[in-house]
Amino acid sequence: MLMITVGACNVANGQKDLALNRPYTLSVPPNYQNTAPGDDKSLLTDGVYTSGYFWNSKQTAGWHKASRISIEIDLGKSVDFNQLTFNTARREQASVYYPSNVFVFVSDDGSTYQYVGDVMAGGDNVAGDYKIQKFQLKTAMVHGRYVKLVAIVQGLLLFCDEIQIFNAGGGASSRMAFSNKPVDEQVDDLVQKDAANRAGLAKNLQYQAAVGSISSNNKGASGAAFASQLKQQLGNDFTVNFFNAWDALGTVYKPVKRSSDNVNVKTVINGHSYVGFIVTNLSQEKANYTINVSGDQHTGRLTLYTVPFLTSHMNYQQTADPLQIADKQLTLDVGESRLFLAELTGSGAGSSKNSISVSDGKTSQTVTINVSVAKIRFDESKFALNTNVWAYLYYPMLNTRKATAVKDLYNHHINTAVIPPNALGDIQHNTGSALNGYLSAFGNYKPRTLLLYMNFVSAENLNYCKKNDFLSDGWKSDFKIWYQNLSKVVTQSGWNMQNVYVYPYDEIEVKDVDKLIAFAQWAKSAVPGIKLYMTVGKLPDNKISQLNQYMDVMQVFEDYIYTVPTVADKSWIYNTKGNAELLSPYNYYRLMSWKAFANGYKGVGFWAYADSKDAFNNILKTRYFAGSTNYAAVYVDGDNIVSSRRWEGFMMGVEDYELLQLYAKKLGASKAKALAASVLGAPGDASQADAARDKIISALSE
Repeated sequence: MLMITVGACNVANGQKDLALNRPYTLSVPPNYQNTAPGDDKSLLTDGVYTSGYFWNSKQTAGWHKASRISIEIDLGKSVDFNQLTFNTARREQASVYYPSNVFVFVSDDGSTYQYVGDVMAGGDNVAGDYKIQKFQLKTAMVHGRYVKLVAIVQGLLLFCDEIQIFNAGGGASSRMAFSNKPVDEQVDDLVQKDAANRAGLAKNLQYQAAVGSISSNNKGASGAAFASQLKQQLGNDFTVNFFNAWDALGTVYKPVKRSSDNVNVKTVINGHSYVGFIVTNLSQEKANYTINVSGDQHTGRLTLYTVPFLTSHMNYQQTADPLQIADKQLTLDVGESRLFLAELTGSGAGSSKNSISVSDGKTSQTVTINVSVAKIRFDESKFALNTNVWAYLYYPMLNTRKATAVKDLYNHHINTAVIPPNALGDIQHNTGSALNGYLSAFGNYKPRTLLLYMNFVSAENLNYCKKNDFLSDGWKSDFKIWYQNLSKVVTQSGWNMQNVYVYPYDEIEVKDVDKLIAFAQWAKSAVPGIKLYMTVGKLPDNKISQLNQYMDVMQVFEDYIYTVPTVADKSWIYNTKGNAELLSPYNYYRLMSWKAFANGYKGVGFWAYADSKDAFNNILKTRYFAGSTNYAAVYVDGDNIVSSRRWEGFMMGVEDYELLQLYAKKLGASKAKALAASVLGAPGDASQADAARDKIISALSE
């Protein structure tokens, strides 16, 4: 029965699987721990489909944190074929998605390749609940010996258990047009083309939805049809609408008739506020606009940013995220909209007016921002909330931009720095040069707190101490000497050891908890003044209770802040979601600080300020080229750090926390907690935090 089943799976229209038991090579070995080992070279063509849960089977190949995976099958000789299948699985809840694309190429000589098609093209490639899906590419007959599949990964994970190739009949192969262009370059072109096609299709569907809401004729909706309908309704060739700075924005924005040309903004000295507005072209041709900013800015600075769309690698979705300094000139296609953010930074108490006018050369529209700066001053060195975003200065995104990054972190109220293991140096032979060099990069923008990430998961790090066993007498002696030497370097560099914490394990696993407890017990009794920090997700309650006795700071994964029995006054919150460019500037980034205040937590943070991949200089290019998934809150452009709505949203949350602290001191903790609860109770309304902020500033000004 088993042989009959397997045989049936390897036949299409009476033809056998040409890939059956054929050898293949992989650009990235499988590395997901619960699936096939990394040296497996047979399961993808052995004709056996996974039985049971897809990514808990050794019959499945799994990849983690791989952006692009090439699989080249050697068919042994040149043959004709016209069908190929790729069996994979998804489960959106577990952040597992089908690949965006699986591009197929064929070659006779393994050197020049012809593109055949994309296995993943079609309506079945969507996110959803757990499902195993065999995707199929049907093509005209092609001829070749080597078949190369290039999978473009969505998110962090990709799984496959079988690839099959068939000649299902239907005619002779066409003449092959092999390209001398390297496959990687062909794939880059295909990704860009596919991204543009998908973006265009999605935009047309949004136009259709918008036009359909005001007209029964929604066939063939386009930017022109959308603009025409809206112009009839609003009577203008273009519109300027206020827009909440933190709201999600689709590529098609439906403007409305403005009820007001004015908006009132409150902030404090050294504090910030943001006003969003959108310009939409409703004429029947591409239009050029001039933007002018004027007014009295004696109470603060106004900086105008444009927020263009970029393409995420996650199914090539469009998102308005990077903040670029706005030019005075703007060009929009028919029906196109552009988001702008006006950043107000308080510099002195008082009131002022700022006007932003937009002109198409025939008419102009103006919005006025009335700014009120309260006589309340933020002091960067005294912010109550601890903030940690794991900004490793040696990462490619930052290592040539250290000074710019450090100043940007300071300006966004980041007061904690994690010092990576490679900057701490050999525990036994540390001369302090690596650490001193790393700390010197902070210059005048020193973070208040340092976390010394030792990473005891690394056997190499554990064995720095004369190769002695962990926590042996020799190891303990060497650790104490290392810590004393390190303390000298840190204090000479300008830090107080009261604000320095040893960080032995990151996201500690159950298997390492007893080691950490043993280390903490010894260190607290034998190393004067040592402080300990850790990150933690879900652990058994009894282990958390034990760790609470010794940890000075526990940074808790946000999913567990309501269930992990931590001590709130010494606990911080963090989160680590990928595909960060698609995350909400409001829900994910800004409200984290409100959750911290409401629950008594003293710190917040997220992974990560920058990504570990190579610098990504073209911020508007498809994000896929930066890697399989993205965590960074910022972008880079030449020598510059480019902010994002998300990064500004996080900064606003830190300021919100400071204002809540002041509000609690004046009106009582219960009122401040109730206000925080009201904001958190409506997470889908991005106006709530700004409204509460205005209420706080008004109360503090009385």
